[in-house]
Amino acid sequence: MLTELTVGGLIFHIMSLEPKIPDVMAAPNVIFKFKEHNILIGENSVRQPIIGYGYDFNIVNHGTATIDFKLGGYFQEVKPFRDRGIKLPFEEFMPIMGLELDMPITKNFALTTVITPLMTFSGVTFRF
Repeated sequence: MLTELTVGGLIFHIMSLEPKIPDVMAAPNVIFKFKEHNILIGENSVRQPIIGYGYDFNIVNHGTATIDFKLGGYFQEVKPFRDRGIKLPFEEFMPIMGLELDMPITKNFALTTVITPLMTFSGVTFRF
């Protein structure tokens, strides 16, 4: 059963050394959460489709504010990166590891930010 839906997002590339990828961008992404399981569908840093999976390990649960450790990854087409002269260490697979912070606005609505070593992703979350 769907427990959360996160839509966004604002992306900030923390470790971006590549001038062909903007430091800050907006990209349409949707995360469907089924308890701890996440399905990601959206766009990557070069505006190409991605699909992925993540798992959340809850660290802090303070009312409706939560902090989760997120582990997973997504698949993407490697050609658009190669066309820009960018080498990807894992080719089509991009691992995800970081913290997800949910800051509640109401019981069923929150601002969400995922922080990884390479980037942050922010969006809005609807809880069911």
